[in-house]
Amino acid sequence: MSTLRSPTPYINVRMFISGLDEAHQVDHMMGLVVDCCGRGGDRPNGIIARPTAGNHRWAPADLDRIVREVSPRLRDGQRVLIHCRSGRSRSTTAAAAVLLDMGLANTPDEAVRMVALGAFRDGVGETPDRRCTTSLREWWEARRQTALFPAA
Repeated sequence: MSTLRSPTPYINVRMFISGLDEAHQVDHMMGLVVDCCGRGGDRPNGIIARPTAGNHRWAPADLDRIVREVSPRLRDGQRVLIHCRSGRSRSTTAAAAVLLDMGLANTPDEAVRMVALGAFRDGVGETPDRRCTTSLREWWEARRQTALFPAA
């Protein structure tokens, strides 16, 4: 049985989080599959988006790429699966970034809480680890600064 989880069960967003094993079971039902570990193999409906900042940390450009790919698909009504190896850190952080990008969360902390509410495995809410939440906050702050002070 799959443990596919939606990070926002109370918001009509067709975004799901999983680990690698679950991803193989449901990837054919998705409009887009975001592979955050690079182990999912080639998929015609997929992209590979691995953290480039080292030690499982997302660089701002990494999260920018993910939201550029995912947010329009969700707005078009497609299902999107974001997965990493375990479905606990990289994928949950990427999902939180999408929630922020789409205006469904106002702060990184709120986005992480929303993901944790919907992402349960064995009865325990999953939240990204500290490295990932730090990356999310840095990305969000960089986006806010760019919005406040756009390049000339």
